[in-house]
Amino acid sequence: MNVQRTVLCFIHGNGLKWEAACLDFDLSVAASSEDEAKESLARAIRLYVLGAMNEDKATRERLLNRRAPLQTQLLFRFRLARSRFARLLGRKQEERDRRFRLPCPA
Repeated sequence: MNVQRTVLCFIHGNGLKWEAACLDFDLSVAASSEDEAKESLARAIRLYVLGAMNEDKATRERLLNRRAPLQTQLLFRFRLARSRFARLLGRKQEERDRRFRLPCPA
């Protein structure tokens, strides 16, 4: 059975300013739309993994197990919790925050 790995990602933005981040590899991108940010992050992940696969075993393992710093992880999780809490209270928000998973070629 072939199980494909997925990576945890977050997106934050409003209007024309979006940031998407992959916490599993400490990668982030900025874009002018949500779809563009997601596509750009997926492309960055593919290129990162392909580059890592061309390294020696020790470097490859280090790169493929590199996580975002705790401060970055907490920031995105806080934004997500704040956004969910605001929705529960029925508050309209300009900013949108979500988490999502992307397939990983490694």
